[in-house]
Parts: sequence; C-alpha cells; structure tokens
Amino acid sequence: MLRSLEIQNFKGIKQGKIDDLTQVNILVGRNNSGKSTILDALVLFRCALAGRDYLETDGVEQVIKRRVQRERADFEELWFRLDTDVPIILSAALAQGATLTEEWGRDLRGTMRCGSLEWGIRTNNNSPRHQQSTGEWLKLTETIGEVEASRLARIHLVDPNGIHAPFAEKLWAELVKDRKDEEIRKILETIYGFTINYITSMRFPREERLVAALPEAGIAVDWLGDGFRYAVNILALGVFLQGTALLVEELETHQHPESLRKLTETLFELAKQQDLQLFLTTHSIELINYALEAAEEKDVDLKLHHLNLDQEGTLMSTPFTRPNAQLMLDIGHDPRLHYKYIKAQ
Repeated sequence: MLRSLEIQNFKGIKQGKIDDLTQVNILVGRNNSGKSTILDALVLFRCALAGRDYLETDGVEQVIKRRVQRERADFEELWFRLDTDVPIILSAALAQGATLTEEWGRDLRGTMRCGSLEWGIRTNNNSPRHQQSTGEWLKLTETIGEVEASRLARIHLVDPNGIHAPFAEKLWAELVKDRKDEEIRKILETIYGFTINYITSMRFPREERLVAALPEAGIAVDWLGDGFRYAVNILALGVFLQGTALLVEELETHQHPESLRKLTETLFELAKQQDLQLFLTTHSIELINYALEAAEEKDVDLKLHHLNLDQEGTLMSTPFTRPNAQLMLDIGHDPRLHYKYIKAQ
C-alpha cells in the first residue's frame, strides 16, 4: 500500500507531496488544486513497470489525453509549464518502509531508485500480465517483494471521459470465467432497484456491446443511463482487481443521490474484499458524507485530503481522519472550502 507520493515537475505541480495515505483516500479541493494530477502521477508511476493496463490502455497516452484530447498531443504536456529540461520525479513511500523513486526524462526514459539499487526505466507496452518478463520487474521484486511490486504494476484509473467506450467489455470474458459478472449483476440490482436476469456481451444491434437482459426485453447497457454505465465500468474493475490501487475520478458523475450512496458502500466493501487502495476525487458534499458513513459502517480506514495548489505550482495537502472530517461537518466546516478557513486565520 502506498503511504505517500511526492511529485516534482509534473503537469501543474512543480513540487508537492500527499502524505498519510490509507486504504480509502478522498481528494478534495478547488478546481486546479492537483486532484486529477495525483491520479495521473500514479498512472505514470505504474508505467515504469507496466505501460498498459488490463484493458490494454497505454498509460502515458491516457495521461496526456486526459489533459489534451488532440491527436498531436506531445510528451511535453506532462511537464510543469512544458519545461522538459528538468526531469519529472515521482517518489512513493510503500507500506513496508521502502521508498521508490522514478526520474523521467524528455524521451520518457530515466532511472528508478530504491535504496542503494538503481536501474534504467522507460515506458513499455507490457500489460500487468506480462510485466514479469522485464528486467525492471525482477530488480524491483528483489528489492520490495512480489506483493508490493504487483500492487504498483496493477494500478488502474477509471474516469467519466470514457463512460461509453468499450471499457467493461474488455474485461467481461475474464469476469464470466469466475462468474464475477453475476456478482456485478446482483450489485447493480441493489443499487438501481430493477431486476436484471443477466448481462452478456453480444452484437446488439450492430456492434459488440454489453446487453442487460431485463424481464421484458434486452437493453444495451449504454441505453440505461450514463450513471448506470459508469457504475458498470467501476464495478468491473472493482471485482476484477486484487491487491492494488483503483483510481476513480468523480464517482458521483450522473448518479442519483440514493444510487451514489449505495455505489459508495459497495465500492468500500470491494476495497476490503479485494484488498484495494482507493483514490477518489470529488466536488460532491454528498459523496463526502456517504463515504464517511460507509467507512464507519464497513470498518474501512479513510482519510480526506484537502489539496491546494498555488500559482507557482506548490502543492499543499492537509489530511483529515474520518472522525476529524466528520467533526468538521458537524460544526459547519465544509472540508471542500478548507482553504478559506486557512486564509481567515
């Protein structure tokens, strides 16, 4: 499990650190406070080991295009103010005490350091299924062990940008093998309150997609609403991944409050069941309230991290435990507006 992440010269962050990470981490703050950049930094960190995720998504391209949806977006988009003369440095402290540091150069080559060991890194086309064949992987497992190395190599990000992309479809065959598709079906029935006989991947009407068999008709998952579709994408990863970090951008997207409450509870259950470390970004006070309730009910460690990014690119992170975050809300202190209270002092 990651305990902290330090970032230098990456996207909007010149220098900063998010500390005191735990199993569930809720990232809040103003627009342009560094929330999404932290998720992107975790994806880039993974790319030193596995350039592609289980969905065969190229991690570097994913990070670049989350900022600029253009065909000609270049690697320089990853650097703070496009200054590629200085390296991007990402340093992660792991649960068992080791600190792993990556230094990325302009051509996305660089070095990885862990203690006295140092070796070359570059982005690669390996997915987590194939990362064991790389020299970097062998060196890393010798240093921090197979379990922690696997956690880093399996990091996955899901965001609203690709709600209707063939996301869950790419995992569905794997899910069916262990009947995890049935687990997702039951969860969706609970969250959204209607009967689903089964969900399958099929050509419907002209393209391959997920179809939900309802009692009266078969309906494409894409036609059941953006919130339902986003939940399917999130849950597909939630039941599939084991022992890693799942990064979710704006879980509340297109969700009715009651559906959001149930989805949050379910995701926390999966975090415990699947040994997942969650990173959730949000602007929603409803999600914050539901998360605090779910963390207490499910006995999951949670911290709320308020982020503030100044004009010089310095990131400040203030962590709040679940009891402290709840106390803030009880006295009328909105954690999303914590920067205002700091200024008032």
